[in-house]
Amino acid sequence: PNSMVTLIEIVPRQAGAATAAGTMAGAAVGGTGAAGTTATRDRVYRITLQMDDGSTRVITQEWAPTFRSGDRVTLTGSEIERR
Repeated sequence: PNSMVTLIEIVPRQAGAATAAGTMAGAAVGGTGAAGTTATRDRVYRITLQMDDGSTRVITQEWAPTFRSGDRVTLTGSEIERR
C-alpha cells in the first residue's frame, strides 16, 4: 500500500458533471461500478488519501468504496485498491 484513507465523503453530483452518454452507459450496464457495487446518479464519493510521501490526494469515484477511513490502500492512476 502507498497511502491511507483519511476521509470518505458522499457529495452531490455537480450539475452537468455527468454527460448524457455517461448516464446512459451507466444505465445500460445496470448502474453498477467497480466490484459490483451500486452507482448512483445523484452523488459521488470523494476520498481523501494521505500518501506515504506526506502529500494528500483527493479521488472522486462513482461507486461506494469497499474500504473505510484508516485503511491502507494502493492508488494506481485514479483507481484505489484495498490491500
